[in-house]
Amino acid sequence: MPSLKSYAGVKSLFKNVLHMFEECFSKEDTPILKDAQAYGTALIKFSRKYPETINMLDDPPRWWGFWEKWHIVYLSVAVEECQTSYEKMKRNRDDPSNEEKICTAMQMVVPNDVGWIWGATFKPKCDQKKADMFKAITSHFIKAEDFNAAGDAFVLFSGFKGHDHSPQDLIRFLKSGKLLHVALRSARALAAFDNPAITFDSNFRTTVLMAICSTKGKDKQFTVNELLDLPEWPKGSHLAGSPLSDIQRMLLHVFRPSPGNPAEYIPYCRRLVCYLRSNKSKHSKLKPVAIHRARKLGQHLATIDAERVNLPIRNMVVSEFFPALLEVAHANSSDRNDYLRLIFAFASSRSWLPLLHKDGLIQWCNNISLELQKLDSKPLNPYSFYPAGILVGIHPEHAALRDIKSDRLWNIMKMAWHAASCDNEALVLTDVIKNFGALVTWTEKHMSFDKNELESFLEYLGNARTNEQLRDDLQTDKQAKDEVDRLELEARHRLRFRVDPAAQIMITVHPEWSIKVD
Repeated sequence: MPSLKSYAGVKSLFKNVLHMFEECFSKEDTPILKDAQAYGTALIKFSRKYPETINMLDDPPRWWGFWEKWHIVYLSVAVEECQTSYEKMKRNRDDPSNEEKICTAMQMVVPNDVGWIWGATFKPKCDQKKADMFKAITSHFIKAEDFNAAGDAFVLFSGFKGHDHSPQDLIRFLKSGKLLHVALRSARALAAFDNPAITFDSNFRTTVLMAICSTKGKDKQFTVNELLDLPEWPKGSHLAGSPLSDIQRMLLHVFRPSPGNPAEYIPYCRRLVCYLRSNKSKHSKLKPVAIHRARKLGQHLATIDAERVNLPIRNMVVSEFFPALLEVAHANSSDRNDYLRLIFAFASSRSWLPLLHKDGLIQWCNNISLELQKLDSKPLNPYSFYPAGILVGIHPEHAALRDIKSDRLWNIMKMAWHAASCDNEALVLTDVIKNFGALVTWTEKHMSFDKNELESFLEYLGNARTNEQLRDDLQTDKQAKDEVDRLELEARHRLRFRVDPAAQIMITVHPEWSIKVD
């Protein structure tokens, strides 16, 4: 490659060659492979001699796009070269030239660019034989402590295998250099699957933390919660170049502190709350993971007797964590159903409900029911039951309920019966059945006299009766059946003998009381 010292000259030449390479793919359905290979080879050698040219591009993903096209041209060639040299290396381990040829071939298809490792797409066709070869090459270079070459091999191994690793498999790859970046990316991808069968044991968590918090160089030893608080990598970090938010996403998935350890649990929950409430662009990648983790964490907490939870954790849940759940359920429609059921789990807990702020919870039920009512359409959302399910667990004479008009409470109850007519959500129907008695009582108390309201309610009630799960329960629970029968009878009675407000006459009999008659 020519020796260019002019910044403008380097940038101009690099962009021109990249443009000529791209043109090989734009004019015909089949790329001009001979020209593309020549331009691509020049670009790779150019980028390795002048690595700063990557940062000169105004659009870095354009460089990643180059590698995707380049793999079409050259990946099969490089793999064949690796295979030939690997077979020779196995036969003659004393000849270093075979190692060098493997490294050169891998460098032609794996860029010396950490950003590509985390941001680009590399998905060759799965091939177990090739995957096994690159796994063996990875192990060879790990033993030789050439972690950059091992990283190149691990990229190819993961690509041909399809990133199908277990946490235990990844432990031995969490070393340093390029290999560490690739292994951390694989750990992030593995954590994002959220597969209950995948267990991140203490050995894996410790290895990950040690790899991230290396004490070599200028790195400081961080705790998980300190890492989650970092706004950027410290100067001189060995992980500079890897996106901090991706590492933090992986940590949110992998590290799951126990309520038995308040020193770790409380800061972790507060960090989740911070991400849940944040609208900052720098948290955009972390917020979805935080929403998911908060739901999982809340589901576990709701099953624990509040009295058995450490007092500082209990106070944090009531004053910070639970209010954040209410906000998420209202603001994030994509996760709303799961959060509705989670909030219901807390509110239906005899140990947690007395600790919750009832006024705020009652107002939230009113607001979320209005939101659900706007979205209520066919197919019906069965989770519309939960605002009513939460309210019926609160004492009916609670002061905050007086601020909600009776017709609003009636609409909330009616939504619950409408939701009960759905037959595709067994968990929701189980919650409906558990709260049957209270739901009947509240519905009866706030029942409307309006003809249209009563007719639509009777339709919902009839549909609920035909729901297979509810029907089976009513057949085995005579008390529940009697309550529903009574509710239907009351609705029909009001429909038959309803009072038309327009036909009412008010007769004042005494200054302090009056009588309405038709």
